[in-house]
Amino acid sequence: MRRILFILGWSASLFADSSLYDTPLEDLLNFQVSTASKQVESFEHSAAVVDVLTQKEIEAYGAVTLAELLERMTSVYVTGTLPFPQGMLSIRGDVTAEQNNHVLVLLNGRPLRDSIYSGLNQDLYTAFPIQAIRQIEVIRGPGSVLYGTNAFVGVINLITREESTSLLETSVRYGSFNAKQVQTYFAKPLGEVNFSGAFSYFHNTGWDLTAKDWNNATTTSTTQSLQQYTRTTGGLLTAKYKNVTLNTYGDISEVPFISSDSSIPVWSLSGSEKIARITADLGYESELSSSWKTTLNATYNHLAATNSIPSSTNSASSDDLLLEWTHYLALSSKWNALMGATYSRQTGSAQHVQSNTRTIPWYAENVFSLYGQTTYQLLEPLRILG
Repeated sequence: MRRILFILGWSASLFADSSLYDTPLEDLLNFQVSTASKQVESFEHSAAVVDVLTQKEIEAYGAVTLAELLERMTSVYVTGTLPFPQGMLSIRGDVTAEQNNHVLVLLNGRPLRDSIYSGLNQDLYTAFPIQAIRQIEVIRGPGSVLYGTNAFVGVINLITREESTSLLETSVRYGSFNAKQVQTYFAKPLGEVNFSGAFSYFHNTGWDLTAKDWNNATTTSTTQSLQQYTRTTGGLLTAKYKNVTLNTYGDISEVPFISSDSSIPVWSLSGSEKIARITADLGYESELSSSWKTTLNATYNHLAATNSIPSSTNSASSDDLLLEWTHYLALSSKWNALMGATYSRQTGSAQHVQSNTRTIPWYAENVFSLYGQTTYQLLEPLRILG
């Protein structure tokens, strides 16, 4: 198969080189990460197996989607099903079903999580504007103590860029299957408030899926084709004022969907699968003393998914609010602790539109949790975590 790709890019200024390429060997262990403990620390002190993809590497790869970036990381593989062709991210060989409910995706440390499917991530992997990413941190291993549901085999933290000067970047691509992509990133300080944002649009006509299916359980079969198109739009906006931060993100994703209202598949019943997501997080950080820092976060996640075929439409949506209060304590030069409390309000339902039948009854759940983690540097090469 031949592929053709044209890329046109423009930038109003040069951006900082955040690559590991030019980092001296002796400084690599001091490279800063934050996902494993919710605090900035070096690789050497990180109590997890962490991989990092830097901004410079992201630019060098020339990837179109977040899924293509993640597949370059160790022991990470992106797969999927027909309705969600890039909806399943496997870490260390763990594969669930259409819902990616063993891997948690974070945006600047805050969970992008839905309660209706608990991991419908097709839109994130294909629509997220990767031009806004400063660093991707992937934990291969459990992170549920600090992050809760979904962080079973891995945690992916998308850390966005922080620019202190005005900046505008735009890129345009055209390639095989009539693929078109536009990405834009901007940063703008206004007084004491730093704004930044990104936008991504992608559309292709897709390759032809040709397959055979039975019209009748005992006699003939039919062979037909369906174009595997993709349409995605994603937008990100962040603002920071002193110790207050606001992160917002939204996207829409659409791919083909093949199904049937009966137990016998019929090719003519083809339609579309659409996912829409809105998330917002308001955070506040305060240094109460030299050894005590606290953060407060209010995180809202909305997810809506609709699959439609002729004469049949199914829709589902959830609205989840997460309130979290976290304390970081330096008890001594060798002993650190982290404690937190969460309250989550989860609501949602699913229904078959034509019959007005609820396939998932409306639910409203209140969930409370407490968590803690402590580390002690027993010896220079030995750190104990509990």
